[in-house]
Amino acid sequence: MALFGAGLTACSINRFERRDPWRDQAEQVCLAKKLVEPSEFITPIAAMDGPGPCGMQQPFRVTRLAGGSVVLKQRMTLGCPALAEAEAWLADTIQPAANLYFGVPVAEINAGSYSCRGRNNQPGAKLSEHGFGNAIDVMSIKLADGHVITVKGGWRGTEAEQGVL
Repeated sequence: MALFGAGLTACSINRFERRDPWRDQAEQVCLAKKLVEPSEFITPIAAMDGPGPCGMQQPFRVTRLAGGSVVLKQRMTLGCPALAEAEAWLADTIQPAANLYFGVPVAEINAGSYSCRGRNNQPGAKLSEHGFGNAIDVMSIKLADGHVITVKGGWRGTEAEQGVL
Protein backbone atom coordinates (compact mmCIF):
# COMPACT_ATOMS: atom_id res chain seq x y z
CA MET A 1 0.00 0.00 0.00
CA ALA A 2 2.89 2.35 0.79
CA LEU A 3 4.31 1.84 -2.73
CA PHE A 4 0.91 2.60 -4.26
CA GLY A 5 0.69 5.85 -2.25
CA ALA A 6 4.23 6.81 -3.20
CA GLY A 7 3.40 6.17 -6.85
CA LEU A 8 0.39 8.49 -6.70
CA THR A 9 2.46 11.17 -5.00
CA ALA A 10 5.09 10.97 -7.73
CA CYS A 11 2.57 11.52 -10.53
CA SER A 12 2.48 15.02 -11.95
CA ILE A 13 -1.23 14.71 -12.75
CA ASN A 14 -3.91 13.85 -10.22
CA ARG A 15 -6.02 11.43 -12.24
CA PHE A 16 -8.99 11.96 -9.88
CA GLU A 17 -9.04 15.76 -10.04
CA ARG A 18 -11.91 17.30 -12.03
CA ARG A 19 -11.66 20.10 -14.55
CA ASP A 20 -12.94 23.41 -13.16
CA PRO A 21 -16.45 24.10 -14.55
CA TRP A 22 -15.48 27.60 -15.68
CA ARG A 23 -13.16 26.09 -18.31
CA ASP A 24 -16.00 24.31 -20.10
CA GLN A 25 -18.18 27.41 -19.69
CA ALA A 26 -15.50 29.58 -21.30
CA GLU A 27 -15.44 27.22 -24.29
CA GLN A 28 -19.23 27.40 -24.60
CA VAL A 29 -19.27 31.20 -24.45
CA CYS A 30 -16.55 31.43 -27.09
CA LEU A 31 -18.44 29.07 -29.39
CA ALA A 32 -21.77 30.85 -28.80
CA LYS A 33 -20.14 34.17 -29.76
CA LYS A 34 -18.76 32.47 -32.91
CA LEU A 35 -15.25 33.67 -32.12
CA VAL A 36 -13.96 30.63 -34.02
CA GLU A 37 -15.54 29.38 -37.22
CA PRO A 38 -14.66 25.93 -38.57
CA SER A 39 -12.97 25.88 -41.98
CA GLU A 40 -10.75 23.59 -44.01
CA PHE A 41 -7.89 24.70 -41.70
CA ILE A 42 -9.78 24.72 -38.38
CA THR A 43 -11.72 21.54 -37.74
CA PRO A 44 -13.65 20.47 -34.64
CA ILE A 45 -12.46 17.16 -33.19
CA ALA A 46 -13.77 14.80 -30.53
CA ALA A 47 -13.82 15.93 -26.91
CA MET A 48 -10.63 15.29 -24.96
CA ASP A 49 -11.16 14.20 -21.38
CA GLY A 50 -8.24 13.53 -19.09
CA PRO A 51 -6.03 12.34 -17.77
CA GLY A 52 -7.24 14.09 -14.64
CA PRO A 53 -8.60 17.57 -15.30
CA CYS A 54 -6.87 17.93 -18.69
CA GLY A 55 -8.89 18.24 -21.85
CA MET A 56 -11.50 20.26 -23.71
CA GLN A 57 -15.16 19.73 -24.55
CA GLN A 58 -14.88 20.99 -28.12
CA PRO A 59 -11.25 21.16 -29.27
CA PHE A 60 -10.13 22.24 -32.72
CA ARG A 61 -7.36 20.82 -34.90
CA VAL A 62 -5.63 23.76 -36.58
CA THR A 63 -3.29 23.57 -39.59
CA ARG A 64 -3.29 27.24 -40.66
CA LEU A 65 -4.21 30.62 -39.20
CA ALA A 66 -5.30 33.97 -40.67
CA GLY A 67 -7.84 32.46 -43.05
CA GLY A 68 -5.25 29.99 -44.34
CA SER A 69 -2.49 32.48 -45.14
CA VAL A 70 -0.21 31.42 -42.26
CA VAL A 71 0.92 27.79 -42.24
CA LEU A 72 1.52 25.99 -38.97
CA LYS A 73 4.67 23.89 -39.20
CA GLN A 74 2.96 21.35 -36.94
CA ARG A 75 -0.77 21.16 -36.43
CA MET A 76 -2.11 22.47 -33.14
CA THR A 77 -4.94 21.33 -30.91
CA LEU A 78 -6.58 24.28 -29.16
CA GLY A 79 -9.75 25.27 -27.38
CA CYS A 80 -11.93 28.03 -28.77
CA PRO A 81 -10.73 30.80 -26.39
CA ALA A 82 -7.03 30.20 -27.10
CA LEU A 83 -7.60 29.86 -30.83
CA ALA A 84 -9.52 33.14 -30.94
CA GLU A 85 -6.70 34.85 -29.01
CA ALA A 86 -4.03 33.32 -31.27
CA GLU A 87 -5.81 34.70 -34.34
CA ALA A 88 -6.08 38.15 -32.72
CA TRP A 89 -2.41 38.07 -31.61
CA LEU A 90 -1.33 37.21 -35.14
CA ALA A 91 -3.51 39.88 -36.78
CA ASP A 92 -3.00 42.68 -34.26
CA THR A 93 0.59 42.17 -33.10
CA ILE A 94 2.79 39.81 -35.09
CA GLN A 95 1.73 40.62 -38.67
CA PRO A 96 2.02 44.39 -38.12
CA ALA A 97 5.44 43.93 -36.49
CA ALA A 98 6.70 41.72 -39.32
CA ASN A 99 5.49 44.26 -41.89
CA LEU A 100 6.99 47.17 -39.94
CA TYR A 101 10.44 45.64 -39.39
CA PHE A 102 10.81 43.43 -42.49
CA GLY A 103 8.24 44.71 -44.98
CA VAL A 104 6.75 41.22 -45.43
CA PRO A 105 4.11 39.19 -43.59
CA VAL A 106 4.50 36.07 -41.50
CA ALA A 107 4.07 32.96 -43.66
CA GLU A 108 4.65 30.14 -41.14
CA ILE A 109 4.69 29.61 -37.39
CA ASN A 110 6.43 26.74 -35.63
CA ALA A 111 4.61 26.21 -32.32
CA GLY A 112 3.43 23.57 -29.89
CA SER A 113 0.01 23.36 -28.26
CA TYR A 114 -2.00 20.77 -26.28
CA SER A 115 -0.04 18.65 -23.82
CA CYS A 116 -1.29 17.40 -20.45
CA ARG A 117 1.76 18.23 -18.33
CA GLY A 118 3.04 20.27 -15.44
CA ARG A 119 4.24 23.83 -15.98
CA ASN A 120 7.65 23.99 -17.64
CA ASN A 121 7.42 20.20 -18.09
CA GLN A 122 8.18 19.77 -14.38
CA PRO A 123 6.69 16.67 -12.70
CA GLY A 124 4.58 17.64 -9.69
CA ALA A 125 4.17 21.25 -10.86
CA LYS A 126 0.79 22.90 -11.21
CA LEU A 127 -0.81 21.90 -14.52
CA SER A 128 0.19 23.95 -17.51
CA GLU A 129 -2.52 25.73 -19.51
CA HIS A 130 -1.37 23.49 -22.35
CA GLY A 131 -3.39 20.73 -20.67
CA PHE A 132 -6.58 22.70 -21.29
CA GLY A 133 -5.81 23.79 -24.87
CA ASN A 134 -5.13 27.33 -23.64
CA ALA A 135 -1.45 27.80 -24.47
CA ILE A 136 0.87 27.95 -27.43
CA ASP A 137 4.66 27.71 -27.34
CA VAL A 138 6.01 29.64 -30.33
CA MET A 139 9.47 28.45 -31.35
CA SER A 140 9.95 30.35 -34.59
CA ILE A 141 8.29 32.57 -37.15
CA LYS A 142 9.07 32.30 -40.86
CA LEU A 143 8.46 35.37 -42.98
CA ALA A 144 7.21 35.43 -46.57
CA ASP A 145 10.75 36.16 -47.80
CA GLY A 146 12.06 33.01 -46.08
CA HIS A 147 13.69 34.76 -43.11
CA VAL A 148 13.26 32.73 -39.91
CA ILE A 149 13.11 34.41 -36.50
CA THR A 150 13.60 31.99 -33.63
CA VAL A 151 12.34 32.89 -30.21
CA LYS A 152 15.46 31.47 -28.59
CA GLY A 153 17.98 33.35 -30.74
CA GLY A 154 15.92 36.32 -31.89
CA TRP A 155 16.09 38.12 -28.56
CA ARG A 156 19.81 38.53 -29.21
CA GLY A 157 19.43 38.80 -32.98
CA THR A 158 19.18 41.84 -35.19
CA GLU A 159 17.31 44.93 -34.09
CA ALA A 160 14.50 43.98 -36.48
CA GLU A 161 14.22 40.45 -35.03
CA GLN A 162 14.13 41.87 -31.53
CA GLY A 163 11.46 44.31 -32.62
CA VAL A 164 9.21 41.56 -33.96
CA LEU A 165 9.63 39.52 -30.81
